[in-house]
Amino acid sequence: MWLVSYTSDFDIDTETPYWHIVKDGPFDISELSQGYRHKVRTALKRCEVRQIVPAEYIEELYECYHAAFKNYTMPEGEMSHEAFVHKCQTNNDREVWAAFSREDGKLVGQMWCANRGDYTVTVMGKYHPDYMKLRASDAKHYVVLTHYLNELGQRYVDSGTL
Repeated sequence: MWLVSYTSDFDIDTETPYWHIVKDGPFDISELSQGYRHKVRTALKRCEVRQIVPAEYIEELYECYHAAFKNYTMPEGEMSHEAFVHKCQTNNDREVWAAFSREDGKLVGQMWCANRGDYTVTVMGKYHPDYMKLRASDAKHYVVLTHYLNELGQRYVDSGTL
């Protein structure tokens, strides 16, 4: 089955069947609830998030990617090891952010982003299921939003459709 989504003018005022998850304007942690601010700060203490060159972390990225798929109840669409290696080696238009456990240095999460100049789209995010308690997703989203919206001054970050 094919699913086709036409997404130009996604920010119009009329309701459509697709929803984009978008954060626009500068990102300020004070916009978050007190409880979520605490979760983000705890995640940042447990994880270091930084932009990486995927060709330098191929096996670590694949291990995290594959572990995430093994944990899914319906794991369709997983790339083979060979396809994943090729993606890492030929990555020309993606910026890759990785979360590393501060305890043991293991790569526990990844986010692949397409930087389009005045906005960024998150393409793929995967998290190692054995490290979910670190809340790497919270740390990574905080760092990514801060980088693209505040440091680069982009208009928005689009996390895709819902």
